[in-house]
Amino acid sequence: MPYETIAKGATDLADRSLRNQPEFDVDSFKDYDKMKGTLAMGGVSKERNAELLDTVPHKDISI
Repeated sequence: MPYETIAKGATDLADRSLRNQPEFDVDSFKDYDKMKGTLAMGGVSKERNAELLDTVPHKDISI
């Protein structure tokens, strides 16, 4: 398949996707009462997150 055909297909797909994206209310993310039903928390070990924890503020709550 020629490169031009692949590139045209990719650009057409990107164009359709951008024109057909769903409505997205960014302000709803700032409203805790709207979002609290969708929030979830998960735990990951300190060892698995060692690299990230070197770069972000955090509090060690290990028991």
